[in-house]
Amino acid sequence: MANTGIIFKGRKNGLAVILNKDADFATLKENLRAKAAGGKKFFNAANTAVSFVGRELSKAEEAELLKILADETGVVIAGPKPEAVKQKKPERIEPEPAPREPETYGDGAFFHNGSLRSGQAINYKGSVVVIGDVNPGGEIIAEGSVIVLGAMKGMVHAGCGGDRTRFVFALRFTPTQLRIADTISYIPPEMFKKEKGLASYAYVSDGQIFIKRMLD
Repeated sequence: MANTGIIFKGRKNGLAVILNKDADFATLKENLRAKAAGGKKFFNAANTAVSFVGRELSKAEEAELLKILADETGVVIAGPKPEAVKQKKPERIEPEPAPREPETYGDGAFFHNGSLRSGQAINYKGSVVVIGDVNPGGEIIAEGSVIVLGAMKGMVHAGCGGDRTRFVFALRFTPTQLRIADTISYIPPEMFKKEKGLASYAYVSDGQIFIKRMLD
């Protein structure tokens, strides 16, 4: 196998990917793609937890690298596991406001009636219920759980304050990026092609994100 400047190192709690700190990010992505294509033996589990070491990565860069690994190996890539990296509180962002003011009911859940378009986002200190779709480019960040009564095709982060007991549910579940507390997962779209219309929910167990499908 050609030397890509990237090293895969198996660990008890997943896989460490050691990155070349001097390579530019575009070169790093191509090197990772080549390494993953020739090293599929490292990805022999239904869910593989991955941590990146050797250089600092933004959330967007980390998501791109996870997507490359998932595309090249065909398995659900989860990372980083809490035991694999130093824990830190997830970065809070201030996205664009939701299309209308939040409507709150009961224990403070945010009910949004309508779909989220690309560039629109909800950031709420509690659970979020969307009665509609979350389109690609739409974002939901919640300290509680997230329920989408439609298609979840954007980015979702439940339990952003660190609560790993939170979950994400959607009637059609194909998020571009999925986070629960400090665990991130990229789900290959082909995983859902044969089961369109099945509602699904995601939760954290043993430091990994698992997805269960439910009949309509």
